[in-house]
Amino acid sequence: MSGTRQRSVLGTGGEHRTVLSQALAPPPGYTFDAAVFCSYSVSLPVALTIPAHLALHGDANAEQLLGNRVALLHALRRVRDRIDIFYDAAALHAPRRQHALFALLEDALHPVSLATSETFVGGGIFHPKLHLMRFLPDAEHRGARPRLRLIVLSRNLTADRSWDVALTLDGEEGRRVQPGVGQLRALVERLSQTLPAGSRRRGRVHDLALALGRTEWELPGAFESVRFLVF
Repeated sequence: MSGTRQRSVLGTGGEHRTVLSQALAPPPGYTFDAAVFCSYSVSLPVALTIPAHLALHGDANAEQLLGNRVALLHALRRVRDRIDIFYDAAALHAPRRQHALFALLEDALHPVSLATSETFVGGGIFHPKLHLMRFLPDAEHRGARPRLRLIVLSRNLTADRSWDVALTLDGEEGRRVQPGVGQLRALVERLSQTLPAGSRRRGRVHDLALALGRTEWELPGAFESVRFLVF
């Protein structure tokens, strides 16, 4: 996802290229609040870069954080508690080498088995590839609406070096349910139901599903509307 050898590049053409780590950065005046990541397969080293990027983007003293292992560990733990990664139960890539930091991901990783799930009907494999993030206004922008970012992409959370196609949309959370997003909202809501009842994670993913349904997306170019289909 970052670095010289393992970098995922997202974009819509030669003039719109970005690495996934940049796509995780909060908009100016906002801080990271919560996120849901969906992938067919997951590599633990790559998954670990997600809370690392979010922790560094959200800390004004990122350079000092990199030089302080204890502070970095605490920052990773804070971010880890606000992300949820859903993946197909048969597609977790075991790392070649073990590392103590992988334990940070334990509570954030959620295997989904469509064959045995009571929430999803029809069997098959869990294959959505999307990231949903919510950002809250910082102290200097109090009163502004929360913002959401949706990334729908062609790759999994692995170290694959291939070029990828992605749609990235940003928008403001409003008060009214928006058209065209019902299937996607239902998917995120069903994901929340796979988590333990009464847990903070289940409640947070449920809140993200509701926020997703109320988001007014800023569409690129000459597009006037958007509709999401879930297969």
